[in-house]
Amino acid sequence: MQQRQKDMKANNKFDFSWAIDVAPDSIFVVERSGTIVFANAQAAACFGYEPGELTGKTIEELVPQAYRANHEKLRSDYMENPRSRPMGTGIRCLALRKDGTEFPVDVMLNYKEQDGKLFVICIARDITSLRSIYKELSRAEQRVSAILDKAHDAFVAADRHGKITEWNSAAETMFGLSQEEAVGQLLTETIIPPRYRQAHSHGFSRFLEQAGGYTLSRRIEVSALHRDGHEFAIELGLFSVDTEEGRSACAFIRDISERKESESRLKEFYSIVSHELRAPLTAIRGSLGLVEGGVTGQLPEEAKDLLGMARTSCDRLIGLINDILDLGKIEAGKLELHLEPVSPGFLVESALGEIAVLAQQASVEILSNVQADRLVVVDSNRIVQVLLNLLSNAIKFSPQGSKVNLEVVCLPGDRLRFSVTDQGPGIPDTQLGKLFGKFEQVGTPDIRQTGGTGLGLSISKEIVQKHKGAIGVDSQAGAGSTFWFELPAS
Repeated sequence: MQQRQKDMKANNKFDFSWAIDVAPDSIFVVERSGTIVFANAQAAACFGYEPGELTGKTIEELVPQAYRANHEKLRSDYMENPRSRPMGTGIRCLALRKDGTEFPVDVMLNYKEQDGKLFVICIARDITSLRSIYKELSRAEQRVSAILDKAHDAFVAADRHGKITEWNSAAETMFGLSQEEAVGQLLTETIIPPRYRQAHSHGFSRFLEQAGGYTLSRRIEVSALHRDGHEFAIELGLFSVDTEEGRSACAFIRDISERKESESRLKEFYSIVSHELRAPLTAIRGSLGLVEGGVTGQLPEEAKDLLGMARTSCDRLIGLINDILDLGKIEAGKLELHLEPVSPGFLVESALGEIAVLAQQASVEILSNVQADRLVVVDSNRIVQVLLNLLSNAIKFSPQGSKVNLEVVCLPGDRLRFSVTDQGPGIPDTQLGKLFGKFEQVGTPDIRQTGGTGLGLSISKEIVQKHKGAIGVDSQAGAGSTFWFELPAS
C-alpha cells in the first residue's frame, strides 16, 4: 500500500481508497466461491467484527442459518448470470451480526471480471430505522383507514381525472355501491345527477386548480344520485390533498334528506302559525278591545272582567306565536336587523312606556338610571324587545311593593351595559346554565302562575349576539337577580 501511494504521488495522482472505508454502507467484494476477499471498515462495524476479520469468511456466514441454503443457491445462480442490480430494486433480506442479532438490509449487486476471475461487488445498507418508519407509516395508514371506515359520514376521494380513489363503508351504504364497484369510476357519472354533471365537471377542475391543501371554508348542500336512480340531499365538506400521484379532491359527505324534510315541515308549520293562527287571534283581540271599550254599549262589571280575561289570554297567545315565529327566523338565519344610531335613553324610554301597565298591575316600581351618553348602532325594535323581556321577567318574579332597577353604564373598551336588577327570589347556581336555552323556565315552584313560554331569553340571546354583543346573569338564591347585556358603542 505504501509503495502504491509512493507510485501514485510520483505520478501526481491521489489515492482515494480511503473513501471506501468512510462510505456509510457496507461494501464487500466476493469471489465465485462466496469467499469475502474485501470488506470495508463500515462492513466490519455494522456486522460487529474487527477490521480485517471478515476477509476469508464466506458471505453465507453473514446470513441467518435458516436462509443460508437458499442464499447459496441464489448466489450460484447469480454467478452464472451476473448483472447489475441497483439499490432499492427489491433485494431485501435479513443479515446476521457476529453477536447473533439479525437486522434487515437493502442490497445492491454488480460484478467485475479481472484476470479471468469473476468478482461480485455487494453493497449492503442497514434499513432497520427505515423499516421502523415503514411499519409506523403502515400502522398509521391502517388507523386512518379504520377511522374512515367506521366514520358515520361517507368519505370519498377522487384524483385529478375525477376517478374515485377512496370509498368507505358509509359511502357504500349511502350510495348503494360497494367499494369494488365505485373505485376507478368517474365521480361525475357515479353520484352526480345528470342535469348537474357539466357544472360539476367545471367546478371540480376549478377546485383542483386552487393552491395545495385548499379547504372549502363552508359546507355546501347539493343533490346526489343513489344507485337505484333516486336523488337525495347531501351536505359535504371539501378539501384537496397533494400526493406523489398528484392532487386529489376529498369530501366528507352527510345525508341530510331527513333534515331537509323536517325543515320543509317546519316551514309549513310556521306558515300555518303565521296565517292561520296569528291573523284570527289579532282580529279577536281587536274585537275584544272594542267591546271592552264600550262600542256595543255599557257592559256589566262581571262581563268586563270576563272580557279582560279573554283579552289577556289573547295577548299571551299572540306573544307565544310571535316568539315561535322569531325563533323560526333565527334558526333559518333570516332574522333581519334594521340598524340605526340611537341613544340608550331612547331605548330605555321606549321600553318603560310599553311595560308601565304591567308594572302597575303587579305593584312593582321601575327605576331607571342612564349614565351613558354614547350612541349605539342597533335595531331599536329588537333591542327594546330584549329590554321588555328582561323587565317583564323581573316584574313577574318581584314581590308586590318592590323595585326593579334599569341601568345603562359605559364600560371600558367602547361598550355599553344595560342591566335589569330585581328583588325577587334569585336563581340557584345549579339552574343558571339553563336560563338561555330554548323552552327553559327556571324559577320558583309557582312558575306556571307567572306564565311565559321559555323562549324569551333564548331569543334575547340571539338578538344580542347578532348585534355582536354579550348577555348574562348574576344571581344568588334569595338575593335577587341582575340580567345584563352589553353592546358595542358607536
